[in-house]
Amino acid sequence: MKRQVIVEADVRRAARDKRPLTVKERAIFTPSAQEAVRDLKVEIIQAGRPRGHVPPTPAFRVVGVASDHGGVLVKGWVCRALEELRVEYRDLGVDSADDTCDYPDQAAAVARKVQDGTYWRGIIVDGAGIGSAIVANKFAGIRAGLVYDTLTAVNARAHNDTNIITLGGQYLGAKTVAEIIKIFIRTEFEGGRHLRRVEKIQAIDEKERNG
Repeated sequence: MKRQVIVEADVRRAARDKRPLTVKERAIFTPSAQEAVRDLKVEIIQAGRPRGHVPPTPAFRVVGVASDHGGVLVKGWVCRALEELRVEYRDLGVDSADDTCDYPDQAAAVARKVQDGTYWRGIIVDGAGIGSAIVANKFAGIRAGLVYDTLTAVNARAHNDTNIITLGGQYLGAKTVAEIIKIFIRTEFEGGRHLRRVEKIQAIDEKERNG
């Protein structure tokens, strides 16, 4: 049976309507939905659970990192930048440029764990970054953006509330990567007029998946 996916827009609608949010048993809460439940203090009514049960949120803000063989070098820079920021991460590989693999597999591995709340955010590197963004955005609740400089990094977080960024391993230097990672980790979503637009993205996602 297909599991229900709860996105941030669902939680915010419940908060606006001042009502509990009723979900199916074993529903998946995206990371942004989990944060909204906590921040807005929305009551969750879940089948088979006591009234007021709140879905678990990750104990730590862990970032999932992965690359294909074309992104190994840049992935190393990403991990170094996260270490300097003292951010916990999980490296899903690959570990060598000789470890030939297909980027959809690596992108899906990160996106799936961001979707189910195992990881707070994700960073995926392939040759150009485009393919991994396409794959990640196939997962409900994921907003993945291709980032290639500091300006697009700021836009991705502040305007689009991305929970995954993808990088092109063939086009970025170490200094730019470090700056991008710092922005991705530290920049907050601005909300305001951008919230309305992100909610429309989520509504389209829901409609297309649910028919």
